[in-house]
Amino acid sequence: MAIVSPDAVQAAEISPSTGVTISGIKGTGSQTEQAVGWWEISLDVAKDAPLGDRSLVLVMRAGRTAPATISVPTHLPTISDLRIVPPQANQPAVALQLAAADAAGDLGDELYIWFTAGCGGEPLVGAVRGTVSAGVVRAVLPNLRTAAGGIPAAGPCDLQVRVTDSAGIDSNTLKTTVEFRN
Repeated sequence: MAIVSPDAVQAAEISPSTGVTISGIKGTGSQTEQAVGWWEISLDVAKDAPLGDRSLVLVMRAGRTAPATISVPTHLPTISDLRIVPPQANQPAVALQLAAADAAGDLGDELYIWFTAGCGGEPLVGAVRGTVSAGVVRAVLPNLRTAAGGIPAAGPCDLQVRVTDSAGIDSNTLKTTVEFRN
């Protein structure tokens, strides 16, 4: 989650909490003039958790965020086997490929691939369209070396990706590191 506050998140609350617990909070408040802090909130959802919407509120020293709606859906798309083809020095984009399965069969032929790239400084967050064929998703990310201005031309970028099916349900998140070389 992105929140406008330089303060650290001290706790997270889910309501109603039946079957859903907060298992981790990672991130930092921002000290930049924009004061946008990026937070990863991990949830454990019991197999018998009631379906439906919940409210997530982050608690900081200076107050609480407005509630964000999260949902326990009937099904989840599952992604695995993330493969990255880093660009050569003269290529501007990163190609990715991953396996996808969805019990509801509603991935569609094109889906959104959401990504977060941490290459130093503020993370670059975005979405691109991916294509699906026989359970394999392919997409091309923008030039991570220059897209956020100031990202180093060489070195590692921590990359997280997830997909959204045609019903708007998000998959699990996969993480990897992309190494850029000049």
